[in-house]
Amino acid sequence: MGGAAIYAMSGKYRIATERTKFAMPETIIGYFNDAASSYWLSRLENNFGIYVGLTGNYVKGYDMKKSGLATHYIESRKLDELEQNLIRCESHADVEKVLAESSSDPPSLATELDEILPSINKCFGGVTMEEIFDNLENDDSEWAKDTLAVLKMKSPTSLKVSHRSFTTGKNMPLRDCLNMEMVLTINYCTDGSDAKEGVRAILIEKDLKPNWSRKSIYEVADEDVQRFFRPIPKKYELIFDEQLRIKL
Repeated sequence: MGGAAIYAMSGKYRIATERTKFAMPETIIGYFNDAASSYWLSRLENNFGIYVGLTGNYVKGYDMKKSGLATHYIESRKLDELEQNLIRCESHADVEKVLAESSSDPPSLATELDEILPSINKCFGGVTMEEIFDNLENDDSEWAKDTLAVLKMKSPTSLKVSHRSFTTGKNMPLRDCLNMEMVLTINYCTDGSDAKEGVRAILIEKDLKPNWSRKSIYEVADEDVQRFFRPIPKKYELIFDEQLRIKL
C-alpha cells in the first residue's frame, strides 16, 4: 500500500499471488499520490492507474498481473520453493527461467476488472476531474454510481492535484516525476493542504468526517491546484549524479 507498494514498481520483476492486494490510498487522507506514482500509474493502459490512484481502491493479485502492476502471478503455495530456487540463480537468465517455470496465468474466470475496465478507460480518460465526474454521472451503471460516491468522499483539492500529477507525469522521465513530487511534498507540508485534516479524521480521531477546505471539485480553482506545483527553494530539489541520471 502507498509508498511501500510503489517501491516494488521500480523492480524488474514484480510477483503477485492470490493473496496480494495493492492500493494507493493517499487521497483518502487528503494527500496526493506520491512515491513515483505520477510515473508508474500514469503509464498503465486503459487509464487504470489514474482510477487506482484517485479512488484508492484495492487491486487483487490476479488483476495486478492483468493490468501490468505485476510481471508474474505465482500461487502462494509455491513461494518457499521459489525463494530457494532464486537463491541458487547465478544470472538474470536463471532468474527469468525460474520465474517462468513457477508462474501461471491468473484464473481464467472473468473477474470484476474484466467487466468494468472499458468503463474505467472511458470515464477516467477525462482531461479534467470535472470531466471524469461528468463521465461517471452519465454512466448509469452501479459501478459508476459507487465510484462517484467514493470520489466524493475524498479531498476535492487532493483529487485535482493528483490528477494533474498523472497527466503531467505521463510525458516526463522518472527523475522529473520525482522532482515534481518533491515540489508537491514540500508545498503540501507548508501551504495549508487538506492532509492535516485528513490524517486527523481518518487516522487519529477516526470520526471519518473530514472538513475539507473545498466541498466539491467545482469549488477548486486552477490557482488552488497550481500553488502546490509552484517552485520550491533550490536546496530542497533532488540532485542526481551522472550515473543515476543515466539510469533514470
